[in-house]
Amino acid sequence: MAGNPNVMVCERGTMFGYSDLIVDPRNFVLMRDAACPVTADITHALQQPAGRALEARAGSPLLCLTIGRWLLGRWLLCRWLSSAFS
Repeated sequence: MAGNPNVMVCERGTMFGYSDLIVDPRNFVLMRDAACPVTADITHALQQPAGRALEARAGSPLLCLTIGRWLLGRWLLCRWLSSAFS
């Protein structure tokens, strides 16, 4: 990989018109192909920005731990699968 070796990419959620930012797990596979560390901004992904002023954005902070555990579990599973089948 050319350029700065100290780069990571971050999934922050995608707006699909549901008034929520949605974390699409397919994005992690696509970003993994960039050959750099992949992370997720859980707090950003839980925002509900549609139609609200910047200071009035709602979200679901209670879901941070749940989403974080889910992402960690998927990461561990992917690490195990990549080592088991390589």
